Amino acid sequence: MSETRGFGDAALAYFSAHGIDPTLAAEFGVLEVDGALAFPYRDEAGTFIRIRPLSGPAKVRQPRGRPLCCWWPAGMRVGAKGLAG
Repeated sequence: MSETRGFGDAALAYFSAHGIDPTLAAEFGVLEVDGALAFPYRDEAGTFIRIRPLSGPAKVRQPRGRPLCCWWPAGMRVGAKGLAG
């Protein structure tokens, strides 16, 4: 595992391919857990975690019943709407 904020090589490769700064990701609460990235989300109903595996199918998992939404790491601006909103 690389020493860059506790992220392994697969996570760092994902960040690089998606233009994500690992330091910034860590500051906004992204974690690497059991070979997956855990992204914290906030919506009107509260907070939840979305899990994205770093190997195999790129299927993101989230709690049942939560609508899909954009990841706003610093919080959604007042009055902003998602793509479907």
